[in-house]
Amino acid sequence: MIVEDVQADPASAPHRQIAAAVSYRAVQSTPSFARAGELLGMVSTHFRQPRRPAPRERELPDLYVSIAAEMIERTQAEDRLPRDDERLKAILDNSPNLIFLKDPGGHYLLVNREFEKVNHFTPQPIQGERDDEIFPRALAASPFRAGGAKSSLVVRETSQQFLFRGGWSLAQRQRAMWEKSL
Repeated sequence: MIVEDVQADPASAPHRQIAAAVSYRAVQSTPSFARAGELLGMVSTHFRQPRRPAPRERELPDLYVSIAAEMIERTQAEDRLPRDDERLKAILDNSPNLIFLKDPGGHYLLVNREFEKVNHFTPQPIQGERDDEIFPRALAASPFRAGGAKSSLVVRETSQQFLFRGGWSLAQRQRAMWEKSL
């Protein structure tokens, strides 16, 4: 939006007193929109004399506004991350299933409360650890564990230890026969 002379423009009548007080006569305003279309803000350039901004003066605010919109959206997304992480943690920790996430090298990135409880881990985080660092040697060296994060297992029967898809439960009286699958 461009107003070449605030004192002569009928739509600017409510703003004339403010414009005179801060000594501007012309204004160019460029709205800033998020990718989804909602208005994020406005960038306005004020001029002391009545005038129509030159083409370059009209283009620069568009550039500034697009950069500002990206920065605002990124900041808003970063502000949401802690809340999203808390929600995800609450969902995972209230699941009755063992849930964990490993990187391709077999390092734990995340475990839920049930995983810690069933495996008798203290609340001390195991993130960054590998199976051979937290489980008994025989269990950590099993073909299942040796496959790291790439192992895919099928549960065959239960009776002493139970194998959840991707993780062991050391619970008494359950047993799993498993096989690697491609």
